[in-house]
Formats: sequence, C-alpha cells, structure tokens
Amino acid sequence: MNHTDWYTDRMDVYRTVQEEENHLTVSVRKLVYENVPCRLYRSYRSDHKALELTDTAAQQVQENQLMVGLDVVIEAGDELHIYRGKALGRKEPVLRAFAARPNCYYEPFGAVMPALAHQEIRLYSLAFS
Repeated sequence: MNHTDWYTDRMDVYRTVQEEENHLTVSVRKLVYENVPCRLYRSYRSDHKALELTDTAAQQVQENQLMVGLDVVIEAGDELHIYRGKALGRKEPVLRAFAARPNCYYEPFGAVMPALAHQEIRLYSLAFS
C-alpha cells in the first residue's frame, strides 16, 4: 500500500523565491508542486472546543493539519491550495492555507506498514478561494 492510495485530497504548493530582474532582487510567488496527494484533517481537540463569544461575533478556531508524503519538500510560509476529494472526482471549493514548519515522521527499517512514513503540517489562515 502506498500513501497516495489513501490520500484523497490534492494540493498545489506555491513558494516565494528571490529572483533578479533588471538588476533588482524581487520576491516572486512560484508554483513548485502541482497535484500532490495529501490529506487534510482537523485535530480532535479542535472539534471539541467550545464556541467563543466576543462583543461583536462568535467564532470557533479549528486546528487544521495536512498529511503528505516525505517526497515533497514543504517549507514554512508556503502557500497551499488544497482540493478536497479531488482524487475521488469531487469538485469542492479550493482551500487556501499557509504552511507551518513540517513535522516529519520516519518509520524504522522493517516497519509493518511501510506507507506510514509521512509529514504533518499545521495550517494557518485556512480560507476558501
């Protein structure tokens, strides 16, 4: 079993890179990965948080995370466009988020399920686009 078999979401990854243009260094956002198998999920803790009330509104903060294979290099600050259920033919609105620093989980040699090696990335500013 491969991790791409159970990652039903897909994502595009954009990164800000420095380029020289007319003898000036400029920051440019570039597509670095496209259609990457991934899985978006919420932390169990965030599903059980109470609704917070303020003077002007109510809000609930979710702790969204992304699981992806180790073959993709994600950097903190990368912009992610996540397509929920794309591998299943779903046409959901695109979710936009920014990546925190990834946590890599390597498996020991001879593990029972080799497809478990992955990285988890906390997401900031999850929004529809």
